[in-house]
Amino acid sequence: HDIGQALGVGAHLAGLVRLAVGPFRLEEAISLEALARSAQEGDWPVHLVPMARALEHLGAVVVEGPILEDILHGRQVPLEHPQKEGLCAAYDVHGELLAILAYDAQSGLWQPRKVLMDEPKRQRDADAI
Repeated sequence: HDIGQALGVGAHLAGLVRLAVGPFRLEEAISLEALARSAQEGDWPVHLVPMARALEHLGAVVVEGPILEDILHGRQVPLEHPQKEGLCAAYDVHGELLAILAYDAQSGLWQPRKVLMDEPKRQRDADAI
């Protein structure tokens, strides 16, 4: 309607389809009906997308040792990262997504915004090795 008014002609929107959001494309989507069938058949996990794929647009950093421990406990950390603004994803040396970090320009440090791995899971993973 607004575009029609701006052009001086009548107009309305009959339909709107979002073709992509970030790295996700419409042709990769699964319908709700297909997902329901998949759930009934028990193979729904094949449709899950790894969290890391949703964060591909962020910078990434691999951490270990004391820095990893600080992140897991929500403490700010210094990182050698070329990006000095916004968000980045922190991974451990095995490629496991640990946290989403935000750069704090005032302190020059990275602050965990969302920690995704908990201490018990880390301990179970360590015990399995």
